[in-house]
Amino acid sequence: MRLLALLALLFLFNTAYSQNKNRQVPSKVELSGSIIDGDSNLSLEFATISVYSDIDSSLVDGTLSDNLGNFTLNVSPGDYYLKIEFISYESKIIDLETVSSAEKKKFIGRFNLFQESTVLD
Repeated sequence: MRLLALLALLFLFNTAYSQNKNRQVPSKVELSGSIIDGDSNLSLEFATISVYSDIDSSLVDGTLSDNLGNFTLNVSPGDYYLKIEFISYESKIIDLETVSSAEKKKFIGRFNLFQESTVLD
């Protein structure tokens, strides 16, 4: 009886393992771009780049620009928008074209940020 129960248990585990093994993990697409100061054309390092889903505005991924203003993000195929922020600069929201699984890498552009002008009382 124990042998029969052990064989049934092994069969169940083997079946479950085989089903998980055949699942396709959605491929990721690498998005890249750069952030520059709109007035001086110098790169902005440590700007915050966030990717949000178009469907429900949930945060999908985020990163900081490097010392040359460049950034890379990895996302699954879908529809997204990008938000770029940097202290004392105006935030920028960019609606991205649909990210396709046919693309492995996609350069999404060079983005200019301009300093905010604030009047103090």
